[in-house]
Amino acid sequence: MTRVEVQRLTLPPGFKAGPHTHPGPVVCYVTEGRILFQVKGQPARYYTAGQTIFEPASAPIERFDNASSSAPATFIATYLLGDQDTELLHRLQ
Repeated sequence: MTRVEVQRLTLPPGFKAGPHTHPGPVVCYVTEGRILFQVKGQPARYYTAGQTIFEPASAPIERFDNASSSAPATFIATYLLGDQDTELLHRLQ
């Protein structure tokens, strides 16, 4: 890893990210709301404000959803990237 990118992201109520991967590992700190997270082949788990989510590099992420249909969910994502990483997220079909 040669660089770090940090973003504050807000998921609208009911948002579902869909299957995806990241080129490098991602550490997410939930600041508001409730997120349903699942790495392919592992059980889904809920995360709330104050908890940290780890997304392994290149692992298929099945769920990264706002668990609320009425309130936003906000988190701070820290992306650990290499020189060649131009996209933060790759959508899976």
